[in-house]
Amino acid sequence: MICIVISKQDTASMNIAKFLLSMKRWKEKDGVYLNDEKMLYFIDDMHIYHDNVDEEIKKLGYSPDTIIFASRHASAAKKKTLSIHAIGNFSKAEYGGKDATLVPCNPLLMRDALELLKEKGLEEYEVCYEATHHGPYLEKPCFFIEVGSTEKEWRDEKACNAIAEVILQIEEKQREVAIGIGGGHYAPRFTDMALERN
Repeated sequence: MICIVISKQDTASMNIAKFLLSMKRWKEKDGVYLNDEKMLYFIDDMHIYHDNVDEEIKKLGYSPDTIIFASRHASAAKKKTLSIHAIGNFSKAEYGGKDATLVPCNPLLMRDALELLKEKGLEEYEVCYEATHHGPYLEKPCFFIEVGSTEKEWRDEKACNAIAEVILQIEEKQREVAIGIGGGHYAPRFTDMALERN
């Protein structure tokens, strides 16, 4: 099962949730929305500060294999992006999570999400991986999928709809897995390699 975590404080996250809820029939139970092998879980605060969300979900009786944080991306450069990244902190935890602690990710779903986003053909957006950064802390495999980088993009229905579609379409396909070290924040080399190779 895949759990999609939605922040009620995050404009993009709520827009993505709106499209997710409109695309499939969901069964609501105790504030959790269920459909096939997906679930939607809403939180009141921002994703990056919501540690141990996997334990919260477990207390409700669910144990997803992977958690996806549908989120906004903010950048002073105001770059239009549809991005995916693992989470954790290599040093001090300035934006959630724990100091010097990385969180497991699901590279197979991340790779499929990257390819599907690229296939959506939103030419005005750069589809990319980002470097590992920020919180929250949890122990389940997870990743962020984001639209950025300003309020205009967070409210862009085409972009938020594309992310919702990708979340519902992603699959774990057996591929080579690699770790990229170095490079810039938007990881252009690693993105290109993922899109060009198996």
